[in-house]
Amino acid sequence: MLVNGDGKPAAISAYIANVVQANLKAATTTIRRGQPGVQHRGGGATSLNELLRLLIERLLPRCPHLKNFKPVHRDFREGDVRHSLADISKARRLLGYRPDYGFERAG
Repeated sequence: MLVNGDGKPAAISAYIANVVQANLKAATTTIRRGQPGVQHRGGGATSLNELLRLLIERLLPRCPHLKNFKPVHRDFREGDVRHSLADISKARRLLGYRPDYGFERAG
């Protein structure tokens, strides 16, 4: 597997159960319609290295050949985003949104 860069950049992760929770809260809110602003529903940030580690950990029982897996790192590409994190404070404040699942707990 090829990884652009060092694998440390983190990106938003949102487990589907969290997205469902947020959408149900938004659909049943008593907040009047037309209130400005988008509400993010991210659940945190996970680096590519961490994502790979967790995936391999879960796959090992069925794919023992991954035991010594090492990704091949190459240079960052121009325009790669190093870190991306959602601000869920508005959804937390207006909807009571609290992500229940993180990547490690999911599934």
